[in-house]
Amino acid sequence: MQPFIATRSNQDEVPLRREDELLRCSARISMDAETAERIRILLAMEIDWPSLIAASCRHGLMPLLYWHLHSLCPDLVQREVLHELRVRFVSNSARNCLLTAELIKVLTLFENHGIPALPFKGPVLARSIYGNLAFRQFADLDILVPEDKIAQAGALLCVQGYKATQEIPQAQSASFLWTQYELPYRHEGSSTCVELHWKVAPSFFPGAIDMQGVWNRVEWAELAGSRVRNLSHMDMLLILCAHGGRHLWEKLEWICGVAELVRVHPQMNWELLFKQARDAGSERVLLLGLIMAHDLLEVEIPEEVRRRIREDTPLLDLAALAQKRLFAPNLPPLTAMERCFYHVRLADRWPNRIRILTRMMFLPRYHDWICLELPMQLSFLYFPIRIGRLLWKSALAPCLRQTHRVKKIGPTSKRGRPTRAPAGIAR
Repeated sequence: MQPFIATRSNQDEVPLRREDELLRCSARISMDAETAERIRILLAMEIDWPSLIAASCRHGLMPLLYWHLHSLCPDLVQREVLHELRVRFVSNSARNCLLTAELIKVLTLFENHGIPALPFKGPVLARSIYGNLAFRQFADLDILVPEDKIAQAGALLCVQGYKATQEIPQAQSASFLWTQYELPYRHEGSSTCVELHWKVAPSFFPGAIDMQGVWNRVEWAELAGSRVRNLSHMDMLLILCAHGGRHLWEKLEWICGVAELVRVHPQMNWELLFKQARDAGSERVLLLGLIMAHDLLEVEIPEEVRRRIREDTPLLDLAALAQKRLFAPNLPPLTAMERCFYHVRLADRWPNRIRILTRMMFLPRYHDWICLELPMQLSFLYFPIRIGRLLWKSALAPCLRQTHRVKKIGPTSKRGRPTRAPAGIAR
């Protein structure tokens, strides 16, 4: 199966380290004979185990790495390494069970007060796609509730010992609900984080998924002996691709989730899926996720989808950038402006790109509101405040820091080296 990116003539291929290749081979539930043999070949070579373990935790693949090493070839892994991975695996499993119990408790609380609640990612994804709670790493609980129930749901969480991590000025609550998509709450005793969502992405991200449609397509699933709402598999795929695309596919586990979801549903209605994506303006977001799953984890996708991908050169450029950065943690992070233009390029059509760019640049955010609390009548002033903060952060502040650094280093000689200060004179 030819990957899309590696076959492009303008793509500078960077060979994977053995540790990264082991992670890539472990990023799946079912292990075929060819991949299993590839893992054995890699383990016969010298492996930087501390680097591999750190990378597996960073990519959210530590449980799957341990599971496959333990199941396939424990004799090829150093005993102390396998023991460390086992300890981490058991600890992660215990934490996942505690978080799942807390999720059931919160869902029951909401249901008892007439609040429909739809959990996604976290335990539900682990159970419905991976088939085992222990196979995923997750640190918080994501719950969708209707927008008009957000305040009530938040108040119920506060009664249970949670506290919102962001205090939204009352005058800006409507703007916050429109521009944002989540509000995290952290338990003051256990530090458990529950993120209340009313949308699945901020208003400036490509693809406004129809939330009413998501609620209409809700399915039911079993989780820890309880019956809970679950996303339809097509909505789940669109949301996983939106999440990965928004964060530039920085974790291999996000790609694994897309690949396993496609594998679990071999009878996927691709025509209906792409209709939903086009209606949401997120077809390119979906295609990017499918490229990542196809290239890195060999997931099968229909020929018509492969044709669309091959014909979209800008999309292939975005995928090449994401794949390059995936296994290069030492690269400097993208600047806010670079991320902004990455998101703009993900949009399907030029009108959408202009709208997204305008919203990202000018819509006030949380930090704009808290830097100066204004009454409702003066809310329009947040727009120039937003522009001023962006100018300061992106242009003025870096220039001042550079000027200060040059003054601190001192004048330079003709060769570009700092001159030595005369004796007795402090620089």
